[in-house]
Amino acid sequence: MDENQTSTVTVGWSLVISLMRFLTFIFLLVSLIVLATDTVESVISLVFQSRPLISMLIGKLAFSFQILQSRFYFISAIAIGMAYTLLLAVLTILHAVCETPIGVRGFAYFEFYSEKVTSYLLATGAAAGLGFSAECSNKNLGIDFFNVANAAASLLLLGSFFPALSSILSSLNLTKSFKF
Repeated sequence: MDENQTSTVTVGWSLVISLMRFLTFIFLLVSLIVLATDTVESVISLVFQSRPLISMLIGKLAFSFQILQSRFYFISAIAIGMAYTLLLAVLTILHAVCETPIGVRGFAYFEFYSEKVTSYLLATGAAAGLGFSAECSNKNLGIDFFNVANAAASLLLLGSFFPALSSILSSLNLTKSFKF
């Protein structure tokens, strides 16, 4: 392969990886927007309709605690995934524009292992969201609330596939015979 073909391959792979990171970011952003617009007021009013005052307060506290626990992990996974995706998108664009390797072997290892960690983090965040909504929807606490939470978790799960695919492509960068 001559120098011209190597440059074209480098830019081509960088564009493919940038596209995957862009799709990951879009799925995470839409998931965050869907999750942020989901309200719990209808669920709490359903809980309060048929209970005395004391059990209403206990039900509200227990339900709020469940929401805080799972939503915190769910939103944290989205935020960390978005920050990581933006960081590597900037580094990939810089690599494509400069056409020089960034930190030669160190960046390749960082990219490979961090893509794996990110895809696992996003997948477990999606599992937490789906598990929470499945657990609470069995209690008939508000169908719309949990359908929207399921949609956000599904988008997060779709967003976790792209870092996994990018990890496979970045493993090609670890071999000495293939450099991009």
